[in-house]
Amino acid sequence: MKTLYHGTTENAWECIQAEGFRGSPITEFTISRTPLEEGGVVYLTDDVEEALLYGDVVVAVHLEGVEAYEFDDGNSTHFYAWADELNAQAWWERII
Repeated sequence: MKTLYHGTTENAWECIQAEGFRGSPITEFTISRTPLEEGGVVYLTDDVEEALLYGDVVVAVHLEGVEAYEFDDGNSTHFYAWADELNAQAWWERII
């Protein structure tokens, strides 16, 4: 089972706990620039320190049965997974 990390805010963490992940539309310029929507993608990293760049909360996402797709934004390698798949099959926990 692969574990990746998702950086977020305290308020967003509370929503994740209550409702699960909501995703961003997948586009060339998606990261933190588009509204959240059901069925979109959730951005992940394999580096806890990088996850902290996106908020003061880091969530470890355990991808049991979920595919994470790798992409390079020109600065570093990231991953995305479909929000509905994460909500149905993965499990997560706050680590920071």
